[in-house]
Formats: sequence, structure tokens, C-alpha cells
Amino acid sequence: MDPPEEDLQPAEPEWGLPPDLQESRLRELQASWLRDLQAMRARPDGMAEVSAKMVEIAHQISIANAKKASVMTKIPAPGKDSASALLARFFNARGVLYQVHTDRGAEIGKQFSWSLKDAASEYEDTDERSKSLFGYEDSCGT
Repeated sequence: MDPPEEDLQPAEPEWGLPPDLQESRLRELQASWLRDLQAMRARPDGMAEVSAKMVEIAHQISIANAKKASVMTKIPAPGKDSASALLARFFNARGVLYQVHTDRGAEIGKQFSWSLKDAASEYEDTDERSKSLFGYEDSCGT
């Protein structure tokens, strides 16, 4: 036995609201969706700016390390005894390790920022190719 015809028709949304309020609510939802879409949009120019700032920070870390190298790695022994000499060697070694780690961190930051810049360029290129191939313009007007 087949179901009645009226059961096959999609049901109208039953929100318990008058039609004019339903329409108003739909407009609010669409506006909210557009705001969310704009907030999630990747901004390649912003990614490139962040990349440049990261390289600048890494460069400043390297300069600061170079300026303070003698202060961190040439700590004199506080006394003439062997314990003082041992402490001086310990702290000098720690200074060298600190410099190695911060230099490595700065290098990783530079590499990451270059990758970010490359990704931003690739994103822009792909976006432009997609627009030219498909004539695509999103609802944000770009």
C-alpha cells in the first residue's frame, strides 16, 4: 500500500512564528552567516604582513643575542677557588645553550614566516585562477 500523496510533500517549517517574523528571522540568520563568512575568510595580505613581522622579530632576537653574547657566555668566576671556576663554567655553558636555543627558535620562526608568505602567495594565485576559470565571485563581493 502506497503512502498518501500529501505525506510525500516536504513539510513547511513549523517554527510557531507568523510568516513575517519567519522572514525577519531568516534575514537575521543570513546576515549572521555573511558576517561569519567574512570573519573566516583568509586574507593573504594579512598573512604576508604577519610573515614580515615574524622575520623582523627573529632578526631582533639574533641581534639581541649577538649584543649580549659576552655577558651571557663570559661570566667571570666570583672567586679564585675551584668551586667558583666550576660555577663560572656552568653558567657560561648555560649561556651558550640559551643562545643556541634562541637562535634555533629564531631560525624556525624565519622558516615558518617564509612558508606563511609562500602559502599566502599560493592562496592568492589559486583564488585568482579559480575566479578566472569559473567566473566566481563570492557573496562578500570579492
